[in-house]
Amino acid sequence: MTSYTATVISLACALGLAFPATVGAQEPAALPGAENGASPSALVLTLANLRQPTGQVMVALFDDAAAFNGRGEPVRSLVVPVDASSASVTIEGLEPGEYALKLFHDLDGNGKMGMNGFGMPTEPYAFSKNAPVSFGPPRWDQAVFTVEGETVQTVSFR
Repeated sequence: MTSYTATVISLACALGLAFPATVGAQEPAALPGAENGASPSALVLTLANLRQPTGQVMVALFDDAAAFNGRGEPVRSLVVPVDASSASVTIEGLEPGEYALKLFHDLDGNGKMGMNGFGMPTEPYAFSKNAPVSFGPPRWDQAVFTVEGETVQTVSFR
């Protein structure tokens, strides 16, 4: 993927699926590491178990624990249109290192995570490494994975 869709993502979720209020198009002017001959890495993300072929998946990619825990911004945010039970997207130009993902399937396409009266999500969500959710979001160490070269990550929605 060479460009990213700009969007507004408004989300308040007890599971910690916090996205910034606005997410702009994020495309690096020059790929990281290109100046010293290093090859940038790519993340091939497969979205599995999409229950309805409608809406869009909101994706936030984090490169440190503080940001993942809501005290910072994702390094990349994107919107993946959904028209089947699975989807795939490639995030190019990443520096090799550790990352974690937060995602939700915005079924109605309104840019907001659906919640019930108790603050629990009513739209499907997922985390990298299919990290477990128990009374709140997973910890960084449960969702973190290493990107080096072309890395594949498959997430299943709950």
